[in-house]
Amino acid sequence: MSVWVVRRYGLEFAKALQLLTEGQEFGPGGALCRAALALALARTDPEAAQGVVLPRNGASVAHDAWAEAWRSHAQAEPLRREGGGPLEVAAEEARWALRAHDDAAAAACTAELAADIAAACGRTALAVELLCSGDALRDGHRSGAAYCAPVPRRCETALRDVVGAEAERTTA
Repeated sequence: MSVWVVRRYGLEFAKALQLLTEGQEFGPGGALCRAALALALARTDPEAAQGVVLPRNGASVAHDAWAEAWRSHAQAEPLRREGGGPLEVAAEEARWALRAHDDAAAAACTAELAADIAAACGRTALAVELLCSGDALRDGHRSGAAYCAPVPRRCETALRDVVGAEAERTTA
């Protein structure tokens, strides 16, 4: 997806947030629009994505678990790129999102993100386990989202490392 398309989506979600009224009776809520905006910005403008989302203890959390799960995913995405200390925070956000998703495709995307974070932390066995759980969740007729494409490559390298080390131990 091009940067321009993602920015256009971000502008649409920002407009939706401006149109929302307090206590509206139907339509997407503020938490849903904030999560969607954060997801749209997570790859192109991580700082703006972090500024859009509300903390988990916000008042809107009790109303929309789906939006909260994607909010956690959007929080973890930019943190994973920063490396170092934020990787623990990113891992916690990804774990929270994985537990909160009730959709198999969404859980598979989050499992791939968590696997990528685990591989970046040097926990290759956990990365392989998470990647395999993401594959198990995914329906055979669907493929991963375009933004998840780099994740399996890193995890597949981790899988080769783990399997290669195990093969060396058994042949020695």
